[in-house]
Amino acid sequence: MQRGFSVSLTARTLHDRKALNEAGQFLEENKFRLVVVAANETKGDTAQDRALTQARAKVVRDYLIANFRLDDTRIKTID
Repeated sequence: MQRGFSVSLTARTLHDRKALNEAGQFLEENKFRLVVVAANETKGDTAQDRALTQARAKVVRDYLIANFRLDDTRIKTID
């Protein structure tokens, strides 16, 4: 874990809930599995960027699980 840097993201920080709600609805109706991958630019502190990227992917996963009837084993994040 990196010292001096923490990530605090919640569902309140999501910018495109409409797209997430559409994805959640689709996943409820279809039994696909999903891998959430968050990306960012490659400039800057790569350790901080990686931590932020991982946190973003986790927020999306947690939002989908909390707001739709989805088994948490169907949605993975890539570290």
